[in-house]
Amino acid sequence: RRVRRSIRQRSQQVDLIFKDIYASPVESVICGDFNDSPLSYTYQKTTRGHLDCFREAGRGIGATFPSRLPVIRLDYILPPESMEVCTYACPAVHYSDHRPVISEIRFADIRQ
Repeated sequence: RRVRRSIRQRSQQVDLIFKDIYASPVESVICGDFNDSPLSYTYQKTTRGHLDCFREAGRGIGATFPSRLPVIRLDYILPPESMEVCTYACPAVHYSDHRPVISEIRFADIRQ
């Protein structure tokens, strides 16, 4: 019951946030602890028009929540599709209850 309530609350929050994001003329890089898997409504809504840095440049399972079986990815960096993801890392350090996610992104029209 609590889980269902949390899922509903996160769905409402993402809908509210995205009203502002979609209304803005400025593109946004979205990042943070979503506490939701890539199969969730929150993730599906959030990645519309955005790239998932892990999917673009990560390797392995990308688990950001360490546990006995670290297979859960709850933390994301999501730049707009107009950007390019260069690198992605999720180092196994223990600064908090989640692992950090680090990504290098750049404007896609900039050549090196």
